[in-house]
Amino acid sequence: EPHLEHVWSPVMSTPPVLGPVVFGGFEVPERITFGGKQKLIIHALPGGGRVVDTMGPDDAPIRWSGVFSGSNAGERVRALERLRRSGAQVLLSWDGWRFNTIIHDFEAQVTNTNWIPYRIELCVVPALAGVAVDWLLTASAPVFSVGAIGLAALEIGVQRSSDALLSNKLAMVVAASGDLAHYVTARAYGVRAA
Repeated sequence: EPHLEHVWSPVMSTPPVLGPVVFGGFEVPERITFGGKQKLIIHALPGGGRVVDTMGPDDAPIRWSGVFSGSNAGERVRALERLRRSGAQVLLSWDGWRFNTIIHDFEAQVTNTNWIPYRIELCVVPALAGVAVDWLLTASAPVFSVGAIGLAALEIGVQRSSDALLSNKLAMVVAASGDLAHYVTARAYGVRAA
């Protein structure tokens, strides 16, 4: 039977990483909602015809919720609150997905110091609007205590990304190599046990 610290969503093969925060345990959501629309201008023509001009993607916010638990739950909530208040672009990645984002809305409900439900909404920043600050790749990367939950999730992410590199599907290999680089860099730049 797995220890609860090492359990996360059966849907995700690797845990989400948002800037310096590696989500683990109950923090990992069952689902992450994202997507969007294509901006269109529709010109109605006489006789019922139409001309459709595509204006580009209009990304919807990325949303999820979870629960911070354990002795460092408050510290982890404060770290996300600092990221939200900074307005900085941060890289979000999981399972081969990567987005430049800004934390638009973060809400934590402190029920006690060891159990803090939260929900988060991220604004997707188009690639041309700038580069996300990837806290894990900067020389001044903050040392962030993720505790045993985050470290276990990080190690499993490294292992699963490494395993995916053996795939015979090019898209899967490319995604896995990016994820692996992200996880290995997180481990190298100061992610430590509490």
